[in-house]
Amino acid sequence: MKIQQTGTTASQWYATTGTDCLTMVQKGGTTLKKNKLGILSLLTVAISIIFFFIVRGPNVNIILVVSVFTGLSVLGMIFAIISKKLWFIITGILLNGAVLGSAYFLLLAVGISEP
Repeated sequence: MKIQQTGTTASQWYATTGTDCLTMVQKGGTTLKKNKLGILSLLTVAISIIFFFIVRGPNVNIILVVSVFTGLSVLGMIFAIISKKLWFIITGILLNGAVLGSAYFLLLAVGISEP
């Protein structure tokens, strides 16, 4: 149905995507779902950065910040692995790993600063 609306024939669809229309209909658009998971992986990094700039100052609850960073980065790594796209896996794990590393160093700093 969608092919008729866009004016693309089945042979043009196969030439551009490499899959036939019946296969795409049977899969139910799982490729879009995997791309959404990859984008969600990168979105967790963006949320972590925004959270860092919103919640800062001398009276910040560092344990809360570390918990949010850790939760978001682990969730982002899971989204990156589930997406099964190499580009999203590499960038998602690297960026979320950097967030997780900064959370670890914050936790280490809290442990050192407490008497």
